[in-house]
Amino acid sequence: FPYTTLFRSYGISDMSDPIFEKFAWILHSGLTLCWLHVGEPGFKGAVKNLQSKWLKLRHRQSSAPRFDVALHDEEFGPEVDELWQRSALTHFSAVERDAAYLNWKYRRHPLHRYEWVAARERNALRGILITRYDPTTSVLVDYCGPADDLPLLAELVAGAVRRLVERGTIRVQCETTLVPLLQVLMQQGFRATHYHSRFRVRSHLAGDQRQMERWLVMPGDSDGDMITNTTRIGR
Repeated sequence: FPYTTLFRSYGISDMSDPIFEKFAWILHSGLTLCWLHVGEPGFKGAVKNLQSKWLKLRHRQSSAPRFDVALHDEEFGPEVDELWQRSALTHFSAVERDAAYLNWKYRRHPLHRYEWVAARERNALRGILITRYDPTTSVLVDYCGPADDLPLLAELVAGAVRRLVERGTIRVQCETTLVPLLQVLMQQGFRATHYHSRFRVRSHLAGDQRQMERWLVMPGDSDGDMITNTTRIGR
């Protein structure tokens, strides 16, 4: 990973953005905010719910499940370290998502409770998706796994969303730069908004702009969860 030559800034304010641009920080336009509407109230809400259902039905696939998907509410262990070691090089740039980092970031968070959905194949951990349940707006917060395994991402997202919906959430939010994950979100009924978080990059790596779609950026890469914020623009 290009830690020594790559700098990122996620969630830049209106006042700060022109300063970053002046100093040649590149705007990454691929960070996309998506919403799945499942229990919105009122007439307009019902329309949004139907739109999400229709989008999911359009992409419905009948293939048999490949993974054993289960919900966890415990510390991350050595198998997550092994998973990240196998997955890291499939991402052009990402925060190191080993067990120590994920436990610090999510299991020991001072304000929120996070759970994680794990996908296993022949008892081997293949990927995890970290979620935060909220009665109003739940979030798909973070992902650890290979960048380009669409069946894996599809089963993780479907499993995570199903559990959040069963608990009664009104909507589910996710924001990411990872193109395969965005593809899966659309297949699961999520709608992309016109709102894009400001995400700028300063890098001296040759050709890195062509690799931007392989970046892994998720809501957990921001400090936004230090305060409860469920009124994002574009919902």
